[in-house]
Amino acid sequence: MKKIILIIFLFNIFTYAQEGNQSVELPDFVITGNEQVKLPILKKKRPKLITTLSQEFFLPTPDAGSISIVNFDNPLKKQIQLKKSEHTYDGKLIVTSGMYTLPYGKFIFDKNIKHVLLHLNVYGSNETDYKPLAGYNVSGGEAAVSFFVSKNSKFLPGLKIRTFVDGYRDSYHLFATERKSKRETKGGNAGINLEYKLNKSANFGINGSGNLLSDKTSGLTSNKYTLNAESQLSLQNVGISVKGTFIRLSTKSNLIKSYNKNYLNATATIDVKSMRSFNAKFGTVVSYFGSDLFLSPIASFQLEVDKNIFMFAEYNPFTQFISSNDHLKKNRYIDFNTGQYNYIKHTSFFKLAFKYEHFKMFEIGAGILLESISGLPYYQDKSFSGKYEIFEISKAKRNGAFLSVMFHPNYWGQFYSELTFSNTRNEESNVVPYYPLVSVNSVYTYDFKFGLQSEILFDYYSQIYSDISNSNKLPDYINLSLNLKYKLSSKVKLLLSGNNLLNRDNFLLNGYLLKPFEVVGGIEYRW
Repeated sequence: MKKIILIIFLFNIFTYAQEGNQSVELPDFVITGNEQVKLPILKKKRPKLITTLSQEFFLPTPDAGSISIVNFDNPLKKQIQLKKSEHTYDGKLIVTSGMYTLPYGKFIFDKNIKHVLLHLNVYGSNETDYKPLAGYNVSGGEAAVSFFVSKNSKFLPGLKIRTFVDGYRDSYHLFATERKSKRETKGGNAGINLEYKLNKSANFGINGSGNLLSDKTSGLTSNKYTLNAESQLSLQNVGISVKGTFIRLSTKSNLIKSYNKNYLNATATIDVKSMRSFNAKFGTVVSYFGSDLFLSPIASFQLEVDKNIFMFAEYNPFTQFISSNDHLKKNRYIDFNTGQYNYIKHTSFFKLAFKYEHFKMFEIGAGILLESISGLPYYQDKSFSGKYEIFEISKAKRNGAFLSVMFHPNYWGQFYSELTFSNTRNEESNVVPYYPLVSVNSVYTYDFKFGLQSEILFDYYSQIYSDISNSNKLPDYINLSLNLKYKLSSKVKLLLSGNNLLNRDNFLLNGYLLKPFEVVGGIEYRW
């Protein structure tokens, strides 16, 4: 996966917990069938106890660019930024080519004109066959316009408005099928986001978007419309937050009867800071889907137990509504005739974690997760046809634990590693397919004084079953990769990366072999 997360455990787990739960993603820890795992180098950022409206809420990540990306989501992990962004340019062009990548290109343009910010992103990639009909071709783009009202304006000072549209098309073969049938899909998003900060303690936001998915072979057309609203009030010792999400899904295809589904979710929380070292949050979550009403209390707290030692706990049941649009981003080889949507209820969700920080140069953390899930979806190729059907488990249990270590003294480079144990089982105590029992994600970065940036990544996933009866287990997934970037000038950098350096036969889905050892080189130009 070209852009999978570099993780922070803890602080933001609780501060942004409900925001994360509103996103339409498959349950955490799930393994799906796309390519490489990569942890980006990012900038470290300390969270606030009472947050403003989240960046993800107003600047949602476009679906198009993540079509060929694997997500290994983990509820004990959150994003951390280790290095400052270099986004000080108007334009950037990246062109690369490799043993099986012929070629890859990306063009980004950003322009700030007084109170208006223009953004354009166009990309394309062609992966050739490393085995018969295993290639993948994708292209797409995004355009966005952001408008900012001056804080000194007499009319709606501080108002932010952003409109965006993106789209993609891709083509590939289901090369594990007997017929090796070709699939061509198209998709896109369009929407508008508004954020208004009334004053230092009160702000409000609303966004609306539409998502389209079209599959030529099955005749599937799926439209998902989403409306989010959020308001926050932060006083001296108390913060109040109210959030709501409405989703309408409209789907039709050649083989399945057309249908419309509605999903509604709302949360209300009170954040109490009794002292500098303690913060607690209490609230309620309610969801409505069909005739099902879900209602639960939620609570969390964070406490500084001793100097540089922190404790976090959270009880946070929630629901998710996912569609074919979301399944395809997780597994491009799904059978569109099954599992058109899933309503998932995390009826019990408890997390406990500890963190030790030493002078902001060394951090170590550990935590546990206990969860009960109703309606958990999973993938399985029962007929060994190469198409993955989507099944559902009425009741599932998941117990997890993690240990993470981070070193970030700049003169020694920066290192992050996390070991995760996750045990996800159905009522018969069988392990759910494609949920690894053990996973390790590590990244080490070092910047040489002569202009060379280096990044070494290691990812390991073990104990992965491909069927619900647990009769077939995939070989361990091990991927060692290297990324190098050499600065020729202030505008030009040379790029070189190697993936699957151990040249292993890696699988993330049974029957679908991932790319062998590959070297990719290219150039990055900024202006």
